[in-house]
Amino acid sequence: MRPPAKLADLRSRIDLVDRELVKLLLQRFELVGQILEEKRNSHLPIRDAQREKEILEKLSRAVASAPCMEELVSIFQGILKVSCEYMQKKDRVDKAGSGD
Repeated sequence: MRPPAKLADLRSRIDLVDRELVKLLLQRFELVGQILEEKRNSHLPIRDAQREKEILEKLSRAVASAPCMEELVSIFQGILKVSCEYMQKKDRVDKAGSGD
């Protein structure tokens, strides 16, 4: 059974948003890789809890009136967690590949 036309249209619009989100997340991970390089060059730790706190506080203020504020904060917490894990993994792989 096919969904009603309006439902199909809404799902199609969500698909477009999802494609844009993927593009933006790929850009973000490219930047995360560059940040890892800068942290290595500056001998800084991968995780910066203060920076993460600032990001989440700024986000919370920006979406304070949104009905889905908690969900957005949760999504960003996940993005920050995965970004840190990605940097740690990339660091290990890069070091193993270079023989360090």
